Amino acid sequence: MSDQAAKLYRDIPIHIADLAPPNDVLVRVTFESCEIIGPAVLMPRNCEFRSCEFDSPRILWTVEPGRYYIGAIAVDDCLFDRCRFRRVGLAGIDDFVRMMTEQLAPPETQQPGF
Repeated sequence: MSDQAAKLYRDIPIHIADLAPPNDVLVRVTFESCEIIGPAVLMPRNCEFRSCEFDSPRILWTVEPGRYYIGAIAVDDCLFDRCRFRRVGLAGIDDFVRMMTEQLAPPETQQPGF
């Protein structure tokens, strides 16, 4: 479907694979209070996840820097604000996976200073 012209999606369920253009890169798209539905694996670059809800913390995949991965949807400079992710994994390098692991951990399991 690749209708990136909207660039803003609000309060709707979205099958994220239906938005992927032929090059599999979504750029500068904002999602507010959406349900992001897979199955899909997103590879975020310069994205922000604000107050989002995920199926579980087991959605994170570590990938090697500089490698090209077929089948993932790259999301560049996107904002996900108060979205619910269902059957969606996130792939990134070690630093990204560590950062997201800390964000997804319940407050009582986070270590001070992290």
